Amino acid sequence: MLFDPRIIDAVARARQWSSFLSMLLQREPEMAAMLENGVLPELHSLARDLADMPTPRRLRLERRRLALRVAIGDLAGCDDLTAVTHALSDFADRALDSAIVTAIAERTPDAPLQGFTAIALGKQAAGN
Repeated sequence: MLFDPRIIDAVARARQWSSFLSMLLQREPEMAAMLENGVLPELHSLARDLADMPTPRRLRLERRRLALRVAIGDLAGCDDLTAVTHALSDFADRALDSAIVTAIAERTPDAPLQGFTAIALGKQAAGN
């Protein structure tokens, strides 16, 4: 996590031109402060504090943080198209796996996790 002035400019443009990114910056004040100081958080650090949350809430918060991180990284020119696509695809894989495991465990708590298939399209399939 190194200082990069392009990040500060990207945050200012996001606030001015994107209502969605402005909302995310308001909902993630710690991350917004980091970005406004020119520091782009590492992708793997976005969900560290979410591990003990229920799956639906954890996935919503991780998606929100990832959307903000990827958008600012892209706008700042810190992340290229490949990095952005991989970040979105990796999250889609993790989210789907987590949702399936949670759904099966809720419905059949003692059953093994088997017999379920998901067909990937869009961002999820982009990494493969």
